[in-house]
Amino acid sequence: MFARVTLTALQGDHAGQEITLEKRGRYVIGRAEDCDLCVAGDSFSVSRHHCLLKIEPPAVSVRDLGSCNGTYVNGDLIGRRNPADRPDEPTFEDSFTDFDLTDGDILRVGKVAFRVGIQERSEMPDHQYQSAGY
Repeated sequence: MFARVTLTALQGDHAGQEITLEKRGRYVIGRAEDCDLCVAGDSFSVSRHHCLLKIEPPAVSVRDLGSCNGTYVNGDLIGRRNPADRPDEPTFEDSFTDFDLTDGDILRVGKVAFRVGIQERSEMPDHQYQSAGY
């Protein structure tokens, strides 16, 4: 099954921009240059490697990677580093759990908010199959 995932920035330096992800995979969101989705212009509220977005159709999930300011879905905190942890202490990816995302959810990474759009292949018009690589 195929899913097209869009993240539409609702606020921050990238407000109004849309990112489209059409391939299964794991995408790191953060302000470091090596992130798959770099939100570098949005201050230090976003950690260098803030969270991990996983697309495994039909499932789409997010996992905090030990961020300082937390990852939120629809206003609910789903993960962040314990304030007592030292900032230079490594946080392991499996320290936090995955949180399933659905179409229309609001994903907040630090002070940056995205509207999540999830469209399954069966919902895509026939003319879009070709542009999606099928």
